[in-house]
Amino acid sequence: MSKSIYFLLISICLGWSKTPPEATFVSSYQKKIGHILAIHEGLVISQYSDKEIWNKLGNDTYRFSSLDRGTISEVDQFTGLLTAVLLKGFNLLIVLDDRLTELVEINFNTLTPLKDIQHIAMAGANQIWLYDKVSNKLQKFDYLRKLNLISTINVIGEVIAVKSNTEFCWVMTRNELLKFNHQGGLVNKLSLDNFTDFTIGDNYLILSDEKSHFILTNQSKKPEKIFFDKMFAGSFFLQGQTLYIYDEKTIHEFQLKF
Repeated sequence: MSKSIYFLLISICLGWSKTPPEATFVSSYQKKIGHILAIHEGLVISQYSDKEIWNKLGNDTYRFSSLDRGTISEVDQFTGLLTAVLLKGFNLLIVLDDRLTELVEINFNTLTPLKDIQHIAMAGANQIWLYDKVSNKLQKFDYLRKLNLISTINVIGEVIAVKSNTEFCWVMTRNELLKFNHQGGLVNKLSLDNFTDFTIGDNYLILSDEKSHFILTNQSKKPEKIFFDKMFAGSFFLQGQTLYIYDEKTIHEFQLKF
């Protein structure tokens, strides 16, 4: 066997021939100040700020304002039909319909046992994942019946983000990424350092630290760094295999390949 063929076979066995994940720059666009919730056809954006939410439905745009109830801390949508709003300052959860009309308001200060809600993620119709700082648990909550359905094991450490695709729910802490199934069972635990946020794709996650973005697939044991042909700082949003990185004025579109 020639040396070239020998080294080729060795590299394939060791995974050396695998193409590293890439993000190819497509274009940049102007945007309003706020965080992205969804991107519709024609680059029409649903988004939120600390005071308002804008939702696009067909040719109409709907708004929700929280000026009388404090600062909006987190917002999560379930297929655009339901929007959950967390106002940490008042320990308040508000659920809106597709026209951003209020359906439910829950003041957790009035419920027993007391909850201190720090993060939310939609879990499907009538259900939402809550991270409760009092119990240090992730809880699945029925917001129509105001009833706790499931509690997970204790989450150790400071929680940075909670995200769900309704089948699974992920909790990122300063040192770990925890994956729970829809029944609250711990599926996987991965040690992490210095990651600050993540978002959910189709069978993979995109994670970020202060300088870079990484991909974590169902098959990988650790996040792989994504190589960009252009790099911009800011928040990020994932739709399909299109990654958007944005600041207060501009959104930059990238196509992922991995």
